[in-house]
Amino acid sequence: MMKRIFTVMLVGLMGTLVLVGCEREGPVTDRGAHLQLQEPSDVTITRGETAEVTLRVRRERIDDPIHISFDDLPDGVSVVDGPRELTGDEGTYILEADEDADLVEGHMASVTARGPEDLSHTQHFQIDVEEQE
Repeated sequence: MMKRIFTVMLVGLMGTLVLVGCEREGPVTDRGAHLQLQEPSDVTITRGETAEVTLRVRRERIDDPIHISFDDLPDGVSVVDGPRELTGDEGTYILEADEDADLVEGHMASVTARGPEDLSHTQHFQIDVEEQE
């Protein structure tokens, strides 16, 4: 009897671990549409220059373009090509630092991918702004 109880508990625990390990990050709709934005790499940018940020999304049952927006950028840093839609699964965005952009280290900014049916996923990344040499 004890062996049977132990076996049932072990099988239940393994099932729970499998479900936790397979959990998807990001929202899912009732019809199974799923949107996940991968965390972008940290960025170092020099005053008066530009830097690239590459974004990757994972989408399931979404054919529509994904709207990308950046928030909480340091003062004096902006997205050169502005908010735009991502039609594929990857896009590169250009950040530009003004000549007098705030010098920051470890500044946390965010980027959000928005799809249909109110699907959205936000990730954070670090920005350092350095002085020109």
